[in-house]
Amino acid sequence: MIEQCQQMHMTLSEIKHRLTLKNVNNIDYRSFEKQVQHIKNEMDHLNEEIKDVLQAAEALEDEDKKRILHKISPQAAALLQSLIMFSG
Repeated sequence: MIEQCQQMHMTLSEIKHRLTLKNVNNIDYRSFEKQVQHIKNEMDHLNEEIKDVLQAAEALEDEDKKRILHKISPQAAALLQSLIMFSG
């Protein structure tokens, strides 16, 4: 999990905050709200990156586009599943 946080360029305090949330049975509402806001911001950023990648992929040949986009299929499926659970 820490490696994932580092890949998302989270600060040490954000990582600590996330670990605290994960380990506490009684959730602090303010901490939870802050984490939800962080997720929202990351989703906004990811949405913009995906749009950019898909736009750039349009310039590729169909086989190249399929091969490259296929590399993210497992992560895309996992993300969709998480988003469905998140949206309740």
